[in-house]
Amino acid sequence: MTRSSRATVPGGQAVQRALDILLCFSVEEPMLSIQTLSKRTGLTPPTTRRLVKALEQREFVVLDHHSRRYRLGPSMIRLGGIILQHDDLCAISLPELKALREATDETAALYWISGGELICVLEVVSNEPIRMSVGMGRRFPLHAGAPGRAILAHLDDRELEEVLAAGDGQWDLPTREGLAEVRKRGYATAVNEYVVGGASMAASVIGPAGRPVAAIDLSGPHHRWTAEAMGAAAGTLIASTERVMRQLGSTLPAGAPS
Repeated sequence: MTRSSRATVPGGQAVQRALDILLCFSVEEPMLSIQTLSKRTGLTPPTTRRLVKALEQREFVVLDHHSRRYRLGPSMIRLGGIILQHDDLCAISLPELKALREATDETAALYWISGGELICVLEVVSNEPIRMSVGMGRRFPLHAGAPGRAILAHLDDRELEEVLAAGDGQWDLPTREGLAEVRKRGYATAVNEYVVGGASMAASVIGPAGRPVAAIDLSGPHHRWTAEAMGAAAGTLIASTERVMRQLGSTLPAGAPS
């Protein structure tokens, strides 16, 4: 089923199609042609061109005149800025991410739970010439990587079973024993998962209701961000995570059972 064939609200077909076009853009493919957008959405080239022109008028997309391809425009940046400036979790976390980068020289990021997936909503990239960066807006399965394991360690049995049952086989599923260890020590680690040659560690942000709402991640190239380096930074990561949690109104320490 193509995106354009999904059910939509009465009278909302044009809006749905325009949103489908915007959702074609990604970190990996930030610039796309009319032909590619038409193929991805299942819309005819004339319909795609008409919708893209409407989006261009409102600066949701802009045309690169050299390549004749489109990229997301300033209206998207303005809307994203509203979220980053006014969402409590992002506003609270950003100073901590910057401090973690300064303390470790590695990339610090905030991941949200969104529709059964993890999405990178903030990333403060390392200043090192060789560094890790997944890109804001990048999505991952909830059972994959250090941020996912940090969150899974705080889910109840029913929720955990649902997540593990939905595994697609592309990523190794965590074991209950491994998640119990993550919960005990307060952070998870992963090597060669999101990116070959990369390593990361993450702690779960527990909200006031005692449930995980996000994860704070530190990542770097494995030759530098070794198990020893991550272990040495564990206390700093957990302390930053707990400061975020306290500002959200949570009284649980990052490593405590929820």
